[in-house]
Amino acid sequence: MDGGRNKPDMRTDIGLGTCHCCDYFKIRIRDQEEVVVLIEETQLMETLKNYKEEYDTMVDEKKKKEFLSRRVIDANILKVYGSLFTLCHGAAKYKELSDLVAGKKHDFWLVASDGDEHDASADEDISKQISQDLQSMLHKDLIGEVELLTTSQLKSVLSNDAAPS
Repeated sequence: MDGGRNKPDMRTDIGLGTCHCCDYFKIRIRDQEEVVVLIEETQLMETLKNYKEEYDTMVDEKKKKEFLSRRVIDANILKVYGSLFTLCHGAAKYKELSDLVAGKKHDFWLVASDGDEHDASADEDISKQISQDLQSMLHKDLIGEVELLTTSQLKSVLSNDAAPS
């Protein structure tokens, strides 16, 4: 969706500027219904490390952890909003996209490309908070599941999606 690394940029293709949005979207079947999955790949562990260094002067470790988590959460919520805006604008412009996404619930996958299963489980509170925030800000029929995945977990999910039923 957001281009970069020599990839197409959906935002500019549909006539938008450079709003923050997720890297990819895909349609998948969940609970026997089609859902739009917004996928953001990030170096989460590196981001948290950099934030910790940037805010190293904060003395209270608990408050620092909450603050750093909040920064990650807010940045990803902004990407979800930008993605929804991009899809909405694109659907208004292109019937094919409208047919693909109209009326569907949206899941959000935050993929920690530099993490492992231990990191993903340790930062499960980030995905829970993103989920709570999105579901409280947007209609419950719009946002479904929010997942924090590692790259290997993403590969597994995508492989299972591609397998014939």
